[in-house]
Amino acid sequence: MLLYGFRMDMMHVLGTGERRVPILLNRQCKTVMEHLRSTRHIVGIPEQNQFFFASLTDDGHLDARETLKSVAADAGCKQMNISTPSQMEKYLATVCQVC
Repeated sequence: MLLYGFRMDMMHVLGTGERRVPILLNRQCKTVMEHLRSTRHIVGIPEQNQFFFASLTDDGHLDARETLKSVAADAGCKQMNISTPSQMEKYLATVCQVC
């Protein structure tokens, strides 16, 4: 089934082993991401840092596992023994849908 008038943009991120992983973005998501990117200097992220989830250093980024653990702990999740970011993402997605 084709959806006419529905357009998405594709971007690539680096995955495991430097592989490029495609991500599809709808217009609303792209607009929000562009706004975040254009205002990141306000919180002190250097312009030369190429990462979207950048840290305050010139070339650093946030650690997905540690960030997800922190968010899960703040949200009061009980199953904190999950070992991989993928498992944590699935658990958080399930919790968000249930709540």
